[in-house]
Amino acid sequence: MGAQLITPRMNWPESLSTLREQLLPRESPLTLGQLALLGAVVGALAGLAIAGLHYIIDLGLRILGPAQDQWQTLISAPMSVFLLTAGGGLLLGLIYQLFKPRHRNGGFVHIIERLTYHQGHFPSRNLWLQFLGTAVATVSHQAVGREGAAAHMGAAAGSWLGRWLEIPTASVRALVGCGAAAGISASFNTPLAGVIFIMEVIIVEYSVTSLAPSIVAAVCANAVAHVWLQSHPALVAHESGLVSMQELPYLALLGIIIGGLARLYLDIAAHATKRMRNWPVWVGMTAVGVLTGLAAVAASNLVDSGFHVINAALGGELNLHTAATLGGLMLLCSGLGIAAGLPGGVIMPCMLSGACLGLVLGELGSSVATFPISEPGVYALLGLGAMLAAVLQAPLTALVMLVELSARTEILLPAMLVVITAVVTARQGRTAASVFSLVLRNRGLDYRNDPISQSLRRISVMAAMNRNIVRCGSHVSLSQARELLSKQPDWCVVTPESGARFALAASDLLHACNTVESESDEPDPARLIDVTRIPGDRRRLGTIHLRSSLQEAWDALNQDGAEALAVERPTHKSQVTTYGLLTREAIEGAYRA
Repeated sequence: MGAQLITPRMNWPESLSTLREQLLPRESPLTLGQLALLGAVVGALAGLAIAGLHYIIDLGLRILGPAQDQWQTLISAPMSVFLLTAGGGLLLGLIYQLFKPRHRNGGFVHIIERLTYHQGHFPSRNLWLQFLGTAVATVSHQAVGREGAAAHMGAAAGSWLGRWLEIPTASVRALVGCGAAAGISASFNTPLAGVIFIMEVIIVEYSVTSLAPSIVAAVCANAVAHVWLQSHPALVAHESGLVSMQELPYLALLGIIIGGLARLYLDIAAHATKRMRNWPVWVGMTAVGVLTGLAAVAASNLVDSGFHVINAALGGELNLHTAATLGGLMLLCSGLGIAAGLPGGVIMPCMLSGACLGLVLGELGSSVATFPISEPGVYALLGLGAMLAAVLQAPLTALVMLVELSARTEILLPAMLVVITAVVTARQGRTAASVFSLVLRNRGLDYRNDPISQSLRRISVMAAMNRNIVRCGSHVSLSQARELLSKQPDWCVVTPESGARFALAASDLLHACNTVESESDEPDPARLIDVTRIPGDRRRLGTIHLRSSLQEAWDALNQDGAEALAVERPTHKSQVTTYGLLTREAIEGAYRA
């Protein structure tokens, strides 16, 4: 019987690791095509997660509906609404009280915090708590939107995929942005506005490397959400035309009023965040739940779906009193909800409040104007965009969303005037930050958003490190030194028998070799050179992971007292591979470039 060739079998983990290494080599930054492909995967994952969130919320509403009908036979309908909303705040507070403070954060503020301080790593406990909390908050009619959890889930999906693939931190940041953009896009059926929002507020940069993958992710998330959700919620604008240019002064006044109310909203959120920071979490959430319950009794529409109320305002279907009450109470309850840490988003409440208040101003304008004026629904649409832009400090996002909602470009002229007027007015307070940056600062976190930090965060250490290095011990022979220098390195990474590692300029080792050879006509190739004692440019070495960004490298140099960083990555069996060397000069050069 002939010999049988036996091929070793590769198990699944090894196969996946090999495939991952072939598709995404760890030694080089990702290309735009690779990022776009990963953005599509992140978008699909985000779409599935958002569909799951909608299913859970719809299931809760279907279960709670009959129960609430039975309550109304025993107690009055207003009391039933109050107990549901106040009870929801209490339940959320008790649930969140069981978790440590670091696990309670979620939504947009959490995304910014993780990108700024934790290299885009998202803890799983925060994710599941945000998912459950948003479902409870929505079912119990708290003044929050679903988009905060949607963006959180999308961002976490991007972070998880990037870390599983072990790609550079700068690329992980791009995937986090992709996931957040996908969450916003699928939540409001506004794919382009979702992408612009992430560029303008979360990532705070405009580049093809961030924009292209985010667009792909938004498209995929919208497609998946439409397939999996039978009734995808959408905003519908019926009117968008401006009747007369004589309206422009009144539109400017509309922007000033909405901007002033947005400023009040920001001040409420900032002041209440400082006050509630030291409260037990269950006390703050219960108090906000009780207040929202009282508001829901005063305005029954407050317990309706946010999409339903906004569409009613855009269609001019709300009366003046209802719209004014809804707009004011939603601003108050949402601002306090942010301060208390309620799970969910602020975009939906701001849109609802802006649409209602815009409708009110449109109705008032039509009753006193002596010239033809646009339909109140147009003012509701413009108020929606103005409030959104002023609170988020994201005028471009608001303008793109208005065009996507109305499907008409003629809304741009009045929208640009109203939006920019509102943004400028809202910036007249003590701070010009968005609501997310404001909450971060009032929680004691310094959100670094300066141009240098932005630039360093989006550059991988792989793009700036010097790969021309060799490794040696504290003593090398003359022949060994010549062999190392034949590779034409820039630096020698020296690991002495005792003491810390350091980097030595290769030119100094060359000078030492030349000195030894000049001392004798026939130098001994075996003569040892003490690398730790020869004069030269030595740099005390720290370490940085291969996937890190230049911002992390700069922080490591400043915190650890190192003079250069060895760029490394742990491999199997506790081995460490050194890929290059990073100096302060290299970081500064990469920033200037």
